[in-house]
Amino acid sequence: MTIPGTLETLKTKLENGVLTISINRPDVRNCFNVKMIEEFQSVFDAAAASKETRVIVLQGEGNVFCAGGDLNWMKASMTLSAKENLTDTRRLVKMFETMNNCPKPVVGLTHGAAIGGGVGLTSVCDYVIATKETVFSLAEVRLGIVPACIGPYVVAKIGPSHARAYFISAERFNAERGKDIGLVHELVGTVAELHAAGERVTKNL
Repeated sequence: MTIPGTLETLKTKLENGVLTISINRPDVRNCFNVKMIEEFQSVFDAAAASKETRVIVLQGEGNVFCAGGDLNWMKASMTLSAKENLTDTRRLVKMFETMNNCPKPVVGLTHGAAIGGGVGLTSVCDYVIATKETVFSLAEVRLGIVPACIGPYVVAKIGPSHARAYFISAERFNAERGKDIGLVHELVGTVAELHAAGERVTKNL
């Protein structure tokens, strides 16, 4: 299966067995919308079946990794029927399930911020490298939204105790704390060092 190349919200590059997927909505801090969910599903389905793909690198363009759900997308959900919202939710659940169960190793390069769904993306990566200034938060609870779709993967990564605390508090924590609780595996100082560390890890894999 061919890796999709021309996409609206993602950029992909397959080189020497490494598929780099870049979230490409920097103008809105790489927030999720329906199109991004569809494209992630398509790319990861293709990557799982691709003989040329041996490892996947997930990163974000611009100043942050991913700031969670697009507010315009969430506002639009208020106009949808219960059935339509359930369909949207199931699409997001399937995307995270596909990424989490991907048979190819997934290396996450996290910088700037990973909020809400960004924490979910971090959680489904097998190896996560973050810059020291990166901040994390399950901030959707401030909007009255339970982090349900990403919940199983965050709990599996950081454990029930930390999940219970951060799921209800929406407290921001830094990358060092993320490493302490198991969300992050390695810290670096700069974005340049982030990519260098990512190359080291992918070569090893």
